[in-house]
Amino acid sequence: MADYNPNNPFPSQDWIDFCNLHGVDDAGIVDEIPPKDIAAMQRGMNLTRLKVSNHEIQTEDRYERVDVINFAIQRSWNASEVPLRLYQPVGWKGCGTYLPIYIHFHGGGFLSGNLDTEDATCFRMVDALANDGCPIVLLSVNYCHTTEAPYPAAFHDAWDVLRWVEEWAEYLHGDRNRIILGGMDSGAALALSMAHTVERLRVAKMGMNHQSGTLAGVVLGTPWFPHMDADGHDEESRVENCAAPMLSGQFHRLFRELLGVGGMDSPYAVGEMSNFSALPRTTVLIAGMSLLRDQAVKMTRCFKRDGIEHQVVLFPGLPHDFRRFGDLAACQDWDDQMIKAIKWSLDFAVEHAIWLQLDEPEGFAPALDAESPELGAESGNGSDEDYAPSEDIASEDHISWSDQ
Repeated sequence: MADYNPNNPFPSQDWIDFCNLHGVDDAGIVDEIPPKDIAAMQRGMNLTRLKVSNHEIQTEDRYERVDVINFAIQRSWNASEVPLRLYQPVGWKGCGTYLPIYIHFHGGGFLSGNLDTEDATCFRMVDALANDGCPIVLLSVNYCHTTEAPYPAAFHDAWDVLRWVEEWAEYLHGDRNRIILGGMDSGAALALSMAHTVERLRVAKMGMNHQSGTLAGVVLGTPWFPHMDADGHDEESRVENCAAPMLSGQFHRLFRELLGVGGMDSPYAVGEMSNFSALPRTTVLIAGMSLLRDQAVKMTRCFKRDGIEHQVVLFPGLPHDFRRFGDLAACQDWDDQMIKAIKWSLDFAVEHAIWLQLDEPEGFAPALDAESPELGAESGNGSDEDYAPSEDIASEDHISWSDQ
């Protein structure tokens, strides 16, 4: 395991090598002061992310093994719709069972990111898991951005999507009893907030209909928890990494101002005083050179306090959202940890793998082609044995360090 000193703000050798290769500063950012034209900044960020995503799709050649369907659902809080993109492994029609559902919330500070910028990430996860005998269906959510409406609009969208999935899981050929919520950065905030809200309501036995699904896991990548920002004065990473690549202090303040987050009395708020004891298995991936590193570590201590099953992987010396740079050596490790997190959430074991067939058996019709869901017997987890996390998810103080 790599040693990690929380007081060491220096970048990893992997990051230094990457920056030397591309001729950029490894310890600072190119545009430290955010531009005043927010819409132009949003377009620029999305264009950069889209170029990276398209390059990875072409390089990895996964898209031919994944089916994609675009659709939208009605918002509960206004007359518009939430755009969604469904990813299904080729051959899913022949497996004869409903698959786990992974709901993906993209990152971008509640400002940038969309369905197109997430294509490479979503293709990669669906294809890799299918190749491992653990097929899933993945639903990517283009929630409301702060250029459209401030807090809590994005959280309303996330809630609407989760409730829709719980009711109409069969439309996705998905199992409502095996739902995983995941996201990066701001998307991680949505994933944790939705998990906390739905389990809190379930425990209280209120507001949940008879078709309510069961959450199998939560996956949080380089998370931002906006309601915890006000108490971040004791977080060393806010000083160490205030001018770090990818997310400087100035950009973070801008994102927070645009969001206009409410207080802890909001129904979507999560923080150190929240009770997480009802959460399912939760995985947190943290970038060591992120401004928000210590905030994420605080949250993992809450998970430990409340006794939930969780695992934490820290990538020392790498900046916030480093995964967008696909030629970083650490990106493969990140991808592997994401796959392990999903398998762990599902209690996946090789002996219970589902190998997809390209030939569709007669009489098994995809629910999306029907006018209403074809309700059938719901599958269980498919395993009587616990999935053991790999050795690089260590138990030392509930945090493990990714080798660099």
